[in-house]
Amino acid sequence: MVEVDDSDEIVYGVRINREDDGLVPFTKSRPAKPCPFVTIQLHPQPDDTYILASAWIGPWDEDDQPFPQSPHATAKSVEYWRRYAFVYGSQEIIPGTETPDAPW
Repeated sequence: MVEVDDSDEIVYGVRINREDDGLVPFTKSRPAKPCPFVTIQLHPQPDDTYILASAWIGPWDEDDQPFPQSPHATAKSVEYWRRYAFVYGSQEIIPGTETPDAPW
């Protein structure tokens, strides 16, 4: 994930195995940046085990917001995801879902 601005070429797509998030932004005009952090999100279970919910290269961002089309979207989701995007090619997109038109 990288910070973007109006100069970026942004496309939106639905990620494989992340359909509930809806369309998410990808930048075609910025490369990935090196990062020394790997973050994992674990959900505790009643039997004292954990389920891996997500993992990514990058720090945990307390201001991070759910995607605007996800069931957990907040009033701040659109504003946040207009400033950040995934680097295009870093994640698989479901064929046929990619669009240059902002969905929100």
